[in-house]
Amino acid sequence: MMHQRGIASTPQGPLLPAWVLVDGFNVLHAVVLRRQERARWWNALNQERVVRLAESFALASPGGPPAVEVVFDAGSATSERFAGTASVEVRFSPNADDAIVARSRELQGHFHVIVVSADRALLDRARNVGAARLSPWAFEEACGGAKAP
Repeated sequence: MMHQRGIASTPQGPLLPAWVLVDGFNVLHAVVLRRQERARWWNALNQERVVRLAESFALASPGGPPAVEVVFDAGSATSERFAGTASVEVRFSPNADDAIVARSRELQGHFHVIVVSADRALLDRARNVGAARLSPWAFEEACGGAKAP
């Protein structure tokens, strides 16, 4: 449950600031492209669409924006990459799922970590290191009326 200034309560009791980790290409496929053709989904324009949605989520969060990080699979060293924005950090990794789980583990105890994905295997792995789960559709709905661009 979100509280003021992007702070969330945890089952352990203390209030921790929220940190949202977004599975970039999973959210792109689920709510931005709505499961359409994937032929050009690796391009920077589509990455930007996910990041803009994440910005909307941060701005619509009750009490202030949480930290939001979008993690994309790198594809290849020469693949297009959107650099991110002032309010949303963007990372590229050879395996976004592994990077999200490692980052969740790293942030535990300091932040209330929320992983956004429809990938059940990733969500289970993230839950095993203490992260909360949020579907891409609930993520989009929480964007204060903003729909994926």
